[in-house]
Amino acid sequence: MTSADNWRLPESEHDPQNRRSVLSFDDGNGGNPGSLITYYLTPHLVVHDINIHSQRVPSFMEVELEGKPPLKVNYCFEGRCELTVCTGEYIYQEGREASIDTGQARSAFFFPSERYSGVEIVASAECVCELSSNVLGCETSVLSSLYDRCSSREYPLITVADDEIADAAKRISQAAKASSGIDLVAAYVLEFLLLLDRHSFQDGLRKRSYCTASQKEIAQRAHDDVSANLSKRVSVRDLAERYGVSETSVKNYFRNVYGIGIVEYQKDLRLQTAADMLRDSNKKVVEIALAVGYASQSKFITAFKERFGKTPLEHRRTSRMQVGN
Repeated sequence: MTSADNWRLPESEHDPQNRRSVLSFDDGNGGNPGSLITYYLTPHLVVHDINIHSQRVPSFMEVELEGKPPLKVNYCFEGRCELTVCTGEYIYQEGREASIDTGQARSAFFFPSERYSGVEIVASAECVCELSSNVLGCETSVLSSLYDRCSSREYPLITVADDEIADAAKRISQAAKASSGIDLVAAYVLEFLLLLDRHSFQDGLRKRSYCTASQKEIAQRAHDDVSANLSKRVSVRDLAERYGVSETSVKNYFRNVYGIGIVEYQKDLRLQTAADMLRDSNKKVVEIALAVGYASQSKFITAFKERFGKTPLEHRRTSRMQVGN
């Protein structure tokens, strides 16, 4: 059986007393695309607090264990995470959703929204019963119960979590970030697992949308095409003709992967880019409007105020004051 030492991450900061490690990612350009805090509750049970600010990260969460696949329980606070299922299709978990996986999905390292925060609990399959009774401090079969609920399924079990589950996951994350002792983190993990095991998962039994490799490729091409030159408006019809599919297909594939409509995404990207330009440059409002695809300055101002609750010039002033402070 793989020990905790084999699970540890290279070039990470270690706190041996609390069996805690922190790994901060470096994108090679001085940026910080995320971090991973790990508690090694036992040699066969770990919990990760995950914060990602990039579409792709190294395969830091890959856990190699002999025998049956481990039990993986995930809760997503915000963002969107891609899971590749054994059929070769893609499924997506998003904010306020919890998932149970016993080998149906491969590890996921693609985050379409370029941000993801969540917690993940990983337990080896061979010792779920032992861990339940001896490690987490009380006589409970919660790990084996969760494993059994999912082990016969073709796909991971994903559900929208209730407030109790969401709050319990938040306590795990807060304790991890605060460098709390391992006993407190373990108590919060047990609370989260017990609440999740009590959850009905009725919505998780409904059919979810899956993407094939070709559908995902079209969605990613559409994402890249609408992002490449914001000064030029690209219509869904243009994209559909370019890819040889219907407009409806382009819209559906994009929403399945990115969790947002392509028109809504394009508008939000334009306005967010404009907000950054207002903060970081001295360009005139009319120049910025043209740069993000608005031929009319008045329409740009109206759209900007609807999105941010202030005019472009008000945003420039307040954002620069915040940077100065």
